[in-house]
Formats: sequence, C-alpha cells, structure tokens
Amino acid sequence: MKRILLLIGLYFVLLYVPDANAQVIKTSVKRIFDNSVVLLDDYRGDSSMLEEAKLGLDQVQKNNPKFPPVYHELARYFVKSGHTVGRNFRPGALEDAILALEMATKLDPKYADAYQLKSHVLWLQGKTSESFESLRVAEKLGSKSPFLHITYGDLYDEQGNYDMAIDRYKRALSMTGLKRNAVTSASEGLIRVYLKANRIDEADQIYQDQTKNEPNSAWLHGNYAKFLLCVRDDYEKSIVESRLALNIMNYPAARLWLAGALYRKWADQILTGKDNQAEQTYIEAKSVISNDIAVTAGAGSCKPLEKIRDAKDMIANKNKLSPPK
Repeated sequence: MKRILLLIGLYFVLLYVPDANAQVIKTSVKRIFDNSVVLLDDYRGDSSMLEEAKLGLDQVQKNNPKFPPVYHELARYFVKSGHTVGRNFRPGALEDAILALEMATKLDPKYADAYQLKSHVLWLQGKTSESFESLRVAEKLGSKSPFLHITYGDLYDEQGNYDMAIDRYKRALSMTGLKRNAVTSASEGLIRVYLKANRIDEADQIYQDQTKNEPNSAWLHGNYAKFLLCVRDDYEKSIVESRLALNIMNYPAARLWLAGALYRKWADQILTGKDNQAEQTYIEAKSVISNDIAVTAGAGSCKPLEKIRDAKDMIANKNKLSPPK
C-alpha cells in the first residue's frame, strides 16, 4: 500500500510544473513539519518517534503535496524505519526512499540536499558510481549539508582512501551549527577510519570528545566501553564506561561489555596470582552475566577476552597438580 501511494504521488508530480510558491506552507503545518524533522534527527532506536514523525509528514504531504522537503523527510523515514542491522534493510525500504527523493527533485530540480540524501541511499544499496554521481550534483548545486562531506567520507572509506575520508569527516565536524546526528555520523566515520588505519590514539580522542559532549548518551558510553576493552585492553576504564552507560539505560550491549571487562579483570588477577581478589571479581562478573562462555561468544572478535581461556587453563592445570584430599 505504501509503495502504491508513492507511485500515485509520483504520477501527479511528473505532471507538475515546478512552482516557487510550492515551498510556502502555512505556519501551523510548518510546525508539524519541523517537529517531524526533529524527531527524525533525534531518533536513537525508539520506534514511537519514527511513527510520530511519519504521522506528521503524512499530514503535511496531504495538505501540501507539492512541498519538496516533505519527500526528503519521508525518504529519511523510510531509511530509518527500514534499517535492521549494519547495512541491511527491510525489502523495499531503500527503494521507497529513492522514489520519495525523485519526487523531491522533480518538484525542485535544484534541491541539492535531496541529491545528497539520494547519494547516501545509493551507497547503502552498494551503487558506488551512482552515489558519487549524485553527490557531485549536490555539491554543484551548493549543498551546505554536513552530510555531503560525511557521504563523501563513507565512499572514500569504502575505497580504502583513508586520508580523503578523514579530510571529509573533519570538514563536516568543522561546520558551525551542527545537529547531533551529524556530529555522531562524522565522529563514527572518523573512528572507523582511524581504527582501520591503526591510529588508535586518535580514535580514542574522538570517543572522549563524544562522551564529553554528550555525557547522558548511554550508547556513546557503551561504545567507548567496547573500544577500551577490545582495542585498548583497558578493562578498568571499560568497567567505568559500561557502568556509566548502565546508569543511564540498562541495555544488553552495555551489560555485555561490563561483564566482559569484569571477566577480563578476573583473568588478569588469576594469571598474576591474585587469587583472593579474583574470587570477588568473578562473583561480580557472574552477577552481570553468569556464563563467561556466553560473554566471549557475544563479544565476537574481542581479542583480550582470550585471556579468560588462559586463566581457566591455568586453574585446570593447578587442579591437576594438586594432590587428592
């Protein structure tokens, strides 16, 4: 049904001659539109925010079907609501986003940010050359969006051109008046590239900047906790960041990294002969997640957690050597 409505809308758009007055909407409708934009900007996984945004956008579209920005925001909704994990999306979500953006650019052929967002969606679809092409159109039209640089960064990163990617992400972060979602996207891009280029200290600094700028973000503290444990092998600081995350919101990933850091600490204590301290740490770790095997499996390629196996091997060898009672 959603795609049928979009196709019907596109049919009428194709018959439409662009009109500058179409950009003007009533103040009451503008408030609804602006609220939907904020909800999409601030979305961090709460689906009710997306649905509220969609209701508002549907109302704006119904009253102002020739208003190009509403299709730009509908495209953002389709991308966000269709996202599952990584770069995977529900069938049809990205296609609906492209369709909405084509409506926007048909209504306003000079709508630079619509071409920028289309570039991002094409990148998500794995269409690199088409993504670059759309991005160049956006740049030529004078897009001032930080996501112009961020999308360039994503494309250069994918090509292994890390210096160009870093330059683009930094250019995005240097812009004034950035919204939180732009700062987050550019920062995550920088971290990803720094890690690929083995520039660990610089990645660490970005994490520190993020948690300083958004101290109440559970996700940022949890992400930093993972980095500290799996990249830095700094379980003490990872424990601190995991607890900060959990104090804000109790969610599975933060519990995983707290348990992982505690089991890693326990392993270090066992391997260095601090058995009494290790006993207390082990109790604490089990109170978070009782099975250390589940922790190491859930953590994936978190190399420092291999020390847990070493500690268990040491205990097993000691038990073999101990005389029977």
